[in-house]
Amino acid sequence: MITEIPTAKEFHDAGVNLLYLAWDIAMDLLRGSDGKYTGAELDEAMLEEYWQKSQIALGNALSLIQQSMELGIKGRITAISPFILISTEHSKWPTIDASFSDFRTIDAVDLTKVHNAVSTAPLDDTFRAFFDDIRRQRNKLMHSVPKDTFEPGTLIISVLTAAETLYNEMPWPERCIQQESQSRVSIIDGGETERNRVMNDIELALKYLKPAQAKRFLGFDKRRRAYLCPNCYATANRDYADDFPLLAQLRTKERSETTLDCKVCGISSVVERRDCKADECKANVLDDEGMCLFCQHDNFIRPATPTV
Repeated sequence: MITEIPTAKEFHDAGVNLLYLAWDIAMDLLRGSDGKYTGAELDEAMLEEYWQKSQIALGNALSLIQQSMELGIKGRITAISPFILISTEHSKWPTIDASFSDFRTIDAVDLTKVHNAVSTAPLDDTFRAFFDDIRRQRNKLMHSVPKDTFEPGTLIISVLTAAETLYNEMPWPERCIQQESQSRVSIIDGGETERNRVMNDIELALKYLKPAQAKRFLGFDKRRRAYLCPNCYATANRDYADDFPLLAQLRTKERSETTLDCKVCGISSVVERRDCKADECKANVLDDEGMCLFCQHDNFIRPATPTV
């Protein structure tokens, strides 16, 4: 009898955790290279050395992405039947009652093929090629001395590509909020800075995405002006920082548009279209208290003091 049979949810959740860990590694390294977070600007030579010394960590992140995708695909197969994952090499099966983990499962190279043979929602050829490329890179990393250079931008795109196909029940920024709420850091600070971290990470990631990629993965139009999300501003720790990324955009380009959609929290806010009074600010999108959602200038109209 086979015991301790894994569920599709267990595979899914484990895959999400590994994928977010890869994201977290990449984000941590990017923060270390950005003067906004370190307070020290690295010149070209220092930056090159920094990324050279980050290759092991970036390689580990790549391995995590590959493992995450394996678990995600196994979860999708398990939703049909977990026994499909067990290798058909019967000579290597346990001869007595055994845990599912005691059985050899199908090789990673066969996962997408097996998945597509049993699933009514097959993985497309583009994703299968992407999966195989990451798998080969990971094998090269594990079984030889790697000569390739891992780029943080490539890792970010790889994480988002994996999430888009295998963990797409929620947008990635909302996934980040969920993961941060369950992180060890949230235990220490009571969750007071989780929104700050997610906002900063999405802002960093956007620097490495082309306009089409930003639109595809994050729904963010790099060609349009962005604003501060009132909900994220209210949720963020304002004692921790006073400079917040602008990651919300008006729903349409109409001058009368008053709906602001946040690309981080997914919440829409109704805004006021009134010119900001700050010098040199050309924005005209204010929150319900009169704060400019572009420069954060206070435009609140206070009632006149009655004369005695």
